[in-house]
Amino acid sequence: MMFKFLIILCQVPFLTAAAFGQLPINNGNDTVVVIGNNAIKKGEFMRRMQWERAACFNYFLETYGVNHVDSNYWHHDFGGVTPLRWLKKSVLDKLREEQAELVVMKELGVLSGFSETVFEAAFEKENKIRKEKIDRKEVIYGVQAFDEATFHAYLFSNARLEAQRQILKQHPPDEALLKAVYRDQKEREYKYPPTITVTACTISPSFIHDDQYSQLIGFLKQNDMRQLEALRRKRQGDLIIDTADFSFSPATRKTDELSFGRVLREALLFSKAGQLSSLFTDENGDTIFLICRQLKQHGYYAYDAVRTIISTRFAGQYFDRMVTDHRKRMKVDVNEAVWNELQEM
Repeated sequence: MMFKFLIILCQVPFLTAAAFGQLPINNGNDTVVVIGNNAIKKGEFMRRMQWERAACFNYFLETYGVNHVDSNYWHHDFGGVTPLRWLKKSVLDKLREEQAELVVMKELGVLSGFSETVFEAAFEKENKIRKEKIDRKEVIYGVQAFDEATFHAYLFSNARLEAQRQILKQHPPDEALLKAVYRDQKEREYKYPPTITVTACTISPSFIHDDQYSQLIGFLKQNDMRQLEALRRKRQGDLIIDTADFSFSPATRKTDELSFGRVLREALLFSKAGQLSSLFTDENGDTIFLICRQLKQHGYYAYDAVRTIISTRFAGQYFDRMVTDHRKRMKVDVNEAVWNELQEM
C-alpha cells in the first residue's frame, strides 16, 4: 500500500484518499484515522476538537501571547504552526493514548466493549440519574450535570483506578521489591517535617487582671473544657473565651504566615510542650495567648503506614508502561482527504 507523508508538527503516515475508496468527505461517518483496529469517524474527531479548543487557546496565549481570536486565527502561522494544525495534532495524540489505554484496560477486564455509542449511552444515563436525584432533593456528589468532555475525563479516571486495582490483583508486586522501593525513597518521599501543635486562646482583655485569670490558665493548660464551661457560666457572659487548635511546620512557614501571621510567629518560639506564650494582640485586634500542646521532631513514616501508597504507585507505573508499549506498536493510518477537510467549528 502506498503512503503519503504530511508534516503535522511531527511526521505521521497517511493513507491516500484512494485507499478509502474516495468516500464523500462531508459525511460525519467518514473515517479520519485508523488507530490500531479502531476507526475514528469524522463526527467523533470533530467533537474531540471541540473539547480541546480551550487548551488550544491557552497554548497560543501562553506561548505566543495571542489573546484575541479573529477570522484568521485558526490558519495564522505562529512560530511555524497554526492553531488548527496544533488542535488536530493534539486530538490525534490524545486518541492514540486513549486507544492504547483501552487495549490495556481490555486485557485487565476493564471498560471492555467501550465505544462512542457506549460512551454516549453512559453519558445520558449518568445525567438522567443525577437529574432524578435532584428532583427528589437527594444529595449528589460533584456536578449537577456533566458535559461530554468532563464525563469522558471522569469515566476514564475511574477506569484507570480500576485498572490499577486489577494490576495489583493479577500481577501483585513482590514484597521485597516494595520494601526496596521504600528504602530507596524513604528520605525523599516518606520523611515528615517537625510540627508544632498549639491551642490559641482568645479572651476578654478585661479578664487579664481578674482574680480568676490564673484559674483560667490552669484549666486551659489541662485542656479541661468542663471546668472552662463552668467558669464561663459562673461569670454570666462577661468572660469571652474561644479556643482553636493549629499545627504548624517550619517547612511551610512562608505559606502559613500569610494565614496565621502573629500566631505562627509566636508558636515557633516554643521549645517544649506545656509552655504558654505571652499575651499578644493579633492582626484582628483579638487578645490571644498560646499553649503548646505538642512538639514533634521530624521522622519517617513506617513502611506499613505507606505500603498502600507504594503499591498504588507501582500499579500506576506498571499501567503506564503497558500503555506506552502498546502505543509504540500501534499503527496509525490517517485518511489525508478527510483530515484536510477538518476545520474548527
